[in-house]
Amino acid sequence: DEFKSKHTSPEASFVFDMLTKQRQFIEAGYYFWDPLAAAILTNEDLATYQNNNLCVVENEGPESGWTKSGEGCPQIRVAVSADAGRFKQIFSDTLNTP
Repeated sequence: DEFKSKHTSPEASFVFDMLTKQRQFIEAGYYFWDPLAAAILTNEDLATYQNNNLCVVENEGPESGWTKSGEGCPQIRVAVSADAGRFKQIFSDTLNTP
């Protein structure tokens, strides 16, 4: 709904149309993980971080690709929260920039 009045470029209109067509899916619990990850790559201070020992499950099965914490896993910096308001603004601004 916020994006409804903020899609002024063809790219933003495309994203708005796509999101509108998927509204039921989005309302059921869609998260903007991929756009958020891209935004964090260009604006590191958009998130807060902590160090955690994480491994990726490599075995075939229903948990394949999941991350799990535990001993023996390498310690990495993990984004644990993000500034939602700033992300929304960056997302909108980026799509509306000619």
